[in-house]
Amino acid sequence: MPELEGWFETENGIEPFLIEASSLEAAVLDMIEYNEDFGHTDMEITWDEEDVTKQVYSMVEAVRMSLINIKVREDKDAQS
Repeated sequence: MPELEGWFETENGIEPFLIEASSLEAAVLDMIEYNEDFGHTDMEITWDEEDVTKQVYSMVEAVRMSLINIKVREDKDAQS
């Protein structure tokens, strides 16, 4: 199974990680769930030994924007 491997900076220092997942997207979602700061700090990440750091930053931002849009819609629906 492919692996997401690397490190990211936390308030307690650098945290290394290794996740097996069926897809890069699934692995990134697992990391966001594990630590809400993931993708907002310095990090270096590989997926099956290929550097995907820039791609993961973009993916995290896209997920966060989607969540914000969902929250805005929910708030609008609640006001109606």
